[in-house]
Amino acid sequence: NRIGFVICLVLLLAQSGAPIALAQTNDPITWTTPINLSQSGGVTASFVGLDSEGNLHAIWKNQYSGFSHRVGDGTTWQPAERTYPPIPDDATEYSLVITAGGRVVAFWISALEALYSSTVRLSEISIPNRWSAPILWDSGVRDFVLMTDNTGQPQLAYLRGTSTDKIPSGIYASRSIECVSSWSIPVIIYTSPYLQTLTATPSHLS
Repeated sequence: NRIGFVICLVLLLAQSGAPIALAQTNDPITWTTPINLSQSGGVTASFVGLDSEGNLHAIWKNQYSGFSHRVGDGTTWQPAERTYPPIPDDATEYSLVITAGGRVVAFWISALEALYSSTVRLSEISIPNRWSAPILWDSGVRDFVLMTDNTGQPQLAYLRGTSTDKIPSGIYASRSIECVSSWSIPVIIYTSPYLQTLTATPSHLS
């Protein structure tokens, strides 16, 4: 493992809005000096992931300049580069994960409560127009959770707050097959008419 005992935490500071990296040394109670990864304020969200070679990837959004990406080992980091996921500025929620297959996956909820996704190869993350065209997953979505399992495959769960004769309100789940080359058909794991009364603000799926 290239990073050995090094553990990296990327934090979103409440006051400065800048993602900070701290690396733990071999001494379990000693931490290195924090590194300001964005070199700026105005950061509204940050995400961190580990690729199959043990490299850490930090992705964040600056409210003025959009999304940026840095790769490092927890103590040293390469210069930041821009990345261009097709997430609109008015998206109410978004999340990104790094897969074992060397891809970045992004999901977001639009202003009209539609759930979309897009993906790009890690090797092409800083090249404009390399992100895939957005894919519409569902409508009436209030919240979602995106994560990777212990094999590095992305997993998705989302809360659908609207109901039709064929598609009831409920919590749906899907998993990636062969590192996002395809996904399983979303399966409903919980349903209740009460979910139709929820709005995006009070609902929280975890």
